[in-house]
Amino acid sequence: MIRVKARRDSLPARMSVMKSRTSRSSIVSSSCRWPRRGAPADRLCAAGRPTISRVCGSMSECGGILAYSPRDDADDPGKDMRRDLALTLAVGVVAAVVGTGFLAIMRPGPGAPAAAPEEPAAPRFEGSSEGAPAPDRLAIALDEAARELDLVRPPRPRLADDFAVALVRGDTFRLREQRGKPVMINFWATWCAPCREEMPAMERLYRRYKEQGFVMLAVSIDSDLALVTPFLEAHKLTFPVALDAKMELANTYRVRALPSSFIVDRQRYLAALALGPRAWDSRAAHSLVEGMLRQ
Repeated sequence: MIRVKARRDSLPARMSVMKSRTSRSSIVSSSCRWPRRGAPADRLCAAGRPTISRVCGSMSECGGILAYSPRDDADDPGKDMRRDLALTLAVGVVAAVVGTGFLAIMRPGPGAPAAAPEEPAAPRFEGSSEGAPAPDRLAIALDEAARELDLVRPPRPRLADDFAVALVRGDTFRLREQRGKPVMINFWATWCAPCREEMPAMERLYRRYKEQGFVMLAVSIDSDLALVTPFLEAHKLTFPVALDAKMELANTYRVRALPSSFIVDRQRYLAALALGPRAWDSRAAHSLVEGMLRQ
C-alpha cells in the first residue's frame, strides 16, 4: 500500500489536499490510518485496483483534476446506507404522488383533438454497441473499457495541464506537441512495488501501439537518476521516461498515490485516471487505446 501524505499549509483543512504540495519524504509504504471527520483531508491510499471497498473515500473534481474526500472509518458503515435508503424511499413516494397528479392534469379531456404522433426517438444502446451508429459504438466501447479497468472518469471535460520535461535518454517531452495522439502519463518510483508490478504490461502496451500513434510517458519521482537507469536497463523498458526529482510535475498533477496513470485523449483532454496498478496488456486496455486512436 503506497500512501502519499500532503504537507499542511495555511489554507483551510478542507482544501489541504487540493492546494498543498507533496514532499518525497512523506511518501511511505504502510497501512493507512484515516483522520476522523473534520480532520485535515491530507491522506489518500490506494492498494491495487481502486474498488468501492479498497479506496477509502470518494473521488470528485474540485479545483484541480481530482480532489479527495476522506471517509471516517469509525462511523457505522450501515448508518449512512440506511439513511440514504430511507431518503430514497421518501423521494420515490413523493415523486409517485406528484407524478400521478401531473398525469391527471395532463390527461386530455373527452372530445379533445388527438395529438400528432411523435417521431420515434433514436434508440439508446446500453451495455452493447451492436447496431449503434459508429460514433456511439466508439463511445460505448471506451466506456466499457474504462469500466472494466476501474478507471476514474472526470465528470466534465477538462484539459490536461501542459508541461515540458527532460527525458532520461535525452530530448524533451512536451505535452502540447502530442496533440492528435492519445497519451498515457504514469507516475512511479523504483521503490514502489505496485509500480514495478505494472511496468512489464506497460511496455507490452507501448510496443503494441506506438507505431499507430500511442504515446506513453513514465515519470519517476526518484531522487537520483542512478536509481532509475539500472532499473530501465534490467527490465528492457523502451518507453520514454522522465525524472521528476523535485516533484514539480507530480505536484502539478496533484499526485497523491503511486502508481497514478493519467489518460489524455487526442484533443489533450483528461479522459481517465487509474490509481494503482493495472493489467495494461489486457483486452480492456487494448480496447481503450484502440478506441482513443479512432476518436
